[in-house]
Amino acid sequence: MGLLFLSAVPQLYAATVSVNCTGTSGSPTAVSEADLNADDVTFSDTGGDGYCVLDEPITAASVVLEAGVTMTHVTEDADGVNISTTGDFTIQSGAYIDVSSRGCTAPDIDSDTAGFTPNDSNVCVTGTATYSYANGSGGGGYGGVGGGGKGVTTTSNSGGNTHGSATVPVLLGSSAGRSTYTAGGSGGGLIRLDVGGIFSHNGSLLANGGNGNTFSNNIATGGGSGGAIYVTATTFTGSTGTFSAIGGNGGNNSTADAGGGGGGRIAVVVTTNSFTGLGNEDFSVSGGTAETPAVNGSKGTVFIHETSSDVVTVYHGFDYNGDYSVASWTSDSSATNQYCGGTDATPSVTTTGIISLAGTFVCTHTSVTGLTFTPGDDVTFNGLTFTMSEKDFFTITGSVDVAVTGNSVITSNVKWENLTTFTLDNGSSISANAKGCTAPGGTNTNGYGDNGSNVCLISTGGYGLSPGGGGGGYGGAGGNGVGVTASNGGTTSGSATTPNTFGASSGASTFAAGGAGGGLIRIGTTGTMTINGSLMANGGTGKGFSGNIATGGGSGGSIYLTTEGVYAGSTGAFSASGGNGFNNSTADGGGGGGGRIRVNYGVDSSSYLAGLTAGVVAAGGTGPDTAGEGSEGSLSKNDGYGPSMSISGTDDDDADGQIDTLVVNFTEALDAGTVSSADFSISDGYAIDSVVVSDSAEVTITLVESGTVDTNATPTVTIVGSIDDSAGNSTTSGSRVMVDGSSPAIISISPSDGALGQDSDVRIIVTYSEPISTGTLAYTLSEIPADLVVTWSAGNTVLTLSTSDGYSAGDTITFEITASDDVNSQVISPTPSLVGGDLIFTFDILAGGGAPASGTVAILSPNGGEIITAGSSTTIDWTWTLGTNDARTQLYFSIDGGRSYTLIKDYYNGSVSEYTWIVPVVESTNALVKVTRSENSYVVSDSSNQVFTIQAASTSEGGSTSTDTSTNPEEVVITQPTTGENGLILLPETNRSPFTGEEETVTQGLVIGDVIVGQSYDTVYYLDSDLTRRPFMNAQIFFTWFDSFDEIKTVSDATLSVFALGEPMLPKSGVVLVKIQSDPKVYTVETFEGDISRILLRWIPSEETAISLYGSDWADYVIDLPPTIFTRFETGDQMSDTEELPEVEMKRRIELVV
Repeated sequence: MGLLFLSAVPQLYAATVSVNCTGTSGSPTAVSEADLNADDVTFSDTGGDGYCVLDEPITAASVVLEAGVTMTHVTEDADGVNISTTGDFTIQSGAYIDVSSRGCTAPDIDSDTAGFTPNDSNVCVTGTATYSYANGSGGGGYGGVGGGGKGVTTTSNSGGNTHGSATVPVLLGSSAGRSTYTAGGSGGGLIRLDVGGIFSHNGSLLANGGNGNTFSNNIATGGGSGGAIYVTATTFTGSTGTFSAIGGNGGNNSTADAGGGGGGRIAVVVTTNSFTGLGNEDFSVSGGTAETPAVNGSKGTVFIHETSSDVVTVYHGFDYNGDYSVASWTSDSSATNQYCGGTDATPSVTTTGIISLAGTFVCTHTSVTGLTFTPGDDVTFNGLTFTMSEKDFFTITGSVDVAVTGNSVITSNVKWENLTTFTLDNGSSISANAKGCTAPGGTNTNGYGDNGSNVCLISTGGYGLSPGGGGGGYGGAGGNGVGVTASNGGTTSGSATTPNTFGASSGASTFAAGGAGGGLIRIGTTGTMTINGSLMANGGTGKGFSGNIATGGGSGGSIYLTTEGVYAGSTGAFSASGGNGFNNSTADGGGGGGGRIRVNYGVDSSSYLAGLTAGVVAAGGTGPDTAGEGSEGSLSKNDGYGPSMSISGTDDDDADGQIDTLVVNFTEALDAGTVSSADFSISDGYAIDSVVVSDSAEVTITLVESGTVDTNATPTVTIVGSIDDSAGNSTTSGSRVMVDGSSPAIISISPSDGALGQDSDVRIIVTYSEPISTGTLAYTLSEIPADLVVTWSAGNTVLTLSTSDGYSAGDTITFEITASDDVNSQVISPTPSLVGGDLIFTFDILAGGGAPASGTVAILSPNGGEIITAGSSTTIDWTWTLGTNDARTQLYFSIDGGRSYTLIKDYYNGSVSEYTWIVPVVESTNALVKVTRSENSYVVSDSSNQVFTIQAASTSEGGSTSTDTSTNPEEVVITQPTTGENGLILLPETNRSPFTGEEETVTQGLVIGDVIVGQSYDTVYYLDSDLTRRPFMNAQIFFTWFDSFDEIKTVSDATLSVFALGEPMLPKSGVVLVKIQSDPKVYTVETFEGDISRILLRWIPSEETAISLYGSDWADYVIDLPPTIFTRFETGDQMSDTEELPEVEMKRRIELVV
């Protein structure tokens, strides 16, 4: 048994080891693995400078660094400060792990040479931070590039490059370039902490780069880069702990200045982050400073990953150098050094949740060809500056909302197709200027054009050599160049209706590059597209050399927008114009041709598109002097999509408490001739009576009323046919959940309107068809007792006005409801067929405060608190003084606290004062009975003072029998159902009918698994193995178990009450998916270990998971269940894409109907 606790032994029984760090910074106390024995270790300072040094990795059960202790490692130690614990690691306030300047070094030796940087084995080798005599050296690089140095010559020394991993930083920092006369700044060291328990950090982790040095007045060396801090832990706590891996400052001399070191790298990967107020201010990875004209080092990187929620946060900077798949990804405004490192040509971020970027992101490494985001939820770029190189694409794939806000500037080709919505706010922009085809200098060549697949080849679309090069052509032709020799402009190419290609460049010269073509902006949405910012894909200007070389402008590129929904915006700006030719002394380049712009929309609600002209937004570039102008490109705008449904709602036109109308709004005017009843289906069993186009963009669907009060119903309308807009574009699909637009109805009021002979303390009870916003209630009451109390119950559907003082005897009380809105702000409506035609009710109080001269009636039992068994018989007792033996007596029962009553008995026999009631087979904790007596103009009534309970009959396992031996000693008389052979159920011969109260024959021959219905009832039951009858709540649930009603056996009413009422039947496992109307979450249904009475709900977390498991038509299997039935399910684990589903044939919603 002890093995069960084996993992806890090292932490539980470890000895405590105290290490006294008495050393100095120059001579720290050495600590080795052998000193610790994997115990609980406390590092303390009890008489010295508090320094300890590690020269190898150590492992302990737990570690505490007390205040005053400074831990470091040996210079250039590949392991760094490397500590692993099976338990907790605590760094107290005032404690330090400081490995600053402990990384790669560049000592002063008889050589001017580059700095040192670690290889993949963390061994320091010659790096990329350079130095040359009389010029400042470059700073070391790691998480950020080192700054370049300058000096007495025009030669500059470059800083070190970035390297290593931003997510697993385990390399030392790099040094700066060094001089014969002085060392370069050393790189920061390495801190690696692997904590099996809680990492409590209130101290300081430091891995800073060293500062550069100077010699004489013309020697300066750069700063070293920051080092690495990498922490992994189960739980991260603390509130004052800090992390620092900053670059060292460059040396500043009279005639030479050196570059700052780049920032280092920090990564914190924990299961749970409980650090108080963790933010960018807790991390320092800034680059070292430099005196102009030398350059500061760049920021380093900070990566935070909480693995329990799979949430990533980036502070200060990050190197996108791989494929990242997490739940969400966020960079904040401090992240001004996000970049693509270049090891991965196509880095990507995939999330199940949001992507949110701010700061600055430069993805221009020559090895990178594209960046892809695949989000599972909204994408937000807020205050982001993003840049990619020409011909490279920034791609977003996924049906999500994308918003570019906060003065964001996206400078890149973009492919953001199949979005849900897109927003570009005023002040933000997407620019693909000069991001298309290019013609670099170095050789005389024609320009380059797109081959139709975003590959640039030498093409007549970019025709024209220099001097006097012609402009590139695309939507418009390029202008001709002029000079000693002259070239023609490029020709037109591509499509005006699907512009998916780059703009073309002009020709190039050996001495001057051609003007680059504009790039491609491709954005598509299924929902609203709102553009109030700028979209630009202009061509680049031509270049010149000497006085006789001039190249033409590049053509404009492509802006291609499609939205199946609404195009909105009022301050947007488009531009895909050609670039201008270069103006030189004896040669001039031609202007680039205009690009192409296409906007396909479902509805144009903007004030911008209508005023656009090609001559303005796709203008040709200027050809200076006598060079040719580029011609204008193309602009096309088109209503290219069918109508889609927008916000729509229900209505109850005849105010009878049943929705009868759905008003469905569309995004644009419809062709009424294409709209019919056959084009729609309605969920939840509603049938369509008629359909008319009631306004140009509005359809009114008249329903067949359900027969029950349903003013808060919100069915789903689905297009199943083909509906055209006024332009002839068709829509053949789409669903919309209706908004509750129906007024709440009053379905009952007590006392009833016009009631006579009410007790002075009568309660006014108003029952609504749906929950009411209680703060909206307003009413008038002709007499208001001093102690009147207003209460709400039953989910704010029942209003009760109570008084003990009572109303004045003999008065007529008038009660009027003037306002009471439902929770969706729908106003109360009179409901003629339910409560009499208006919202004004009157009732009379008994004269003298008691009974009228003609009498009273009062319930004696059940009068509250009783527990009565369903299906049993009980006596209703009452007393009366009203009327004669000819008075009319009516008995009622309620199972909903008096909201509604069902008649038990109605007869003219005024002499009776008791009735034997066969209790219906229902369950309720809110039951009441009511008796009413009436004679001539007098009506008096009384109900139970408090509610009583109707509970299910209990049965012993296997049923029961009793033995009657009075006539036959061996005869067994069956009084309760029991199981016989082959599943046959043995039943008594007769039983009392719950409908008539008379003795009736019990239907024989039933077996477990039969489905039965009583002769006088509608409810269908399943006979379960525990000999209970389990009701089906609706037909949809029934058809998950059976294919037709042919399976149902009709039995006598007396048979029903033989069986105890069991739990309702739930949908069959694996056959359908389920949800409730008020919650969009969809669940699969499973039995628990084969027990059909225990049904699990397992949430399907995303549409992608649903498609993976059930196919693209998964939504056809979803049914809505009543909210009350959800409480009867158990909850299982969330579904994943890799689930193995049971081999059960699923049924579509359309199959679950009669």
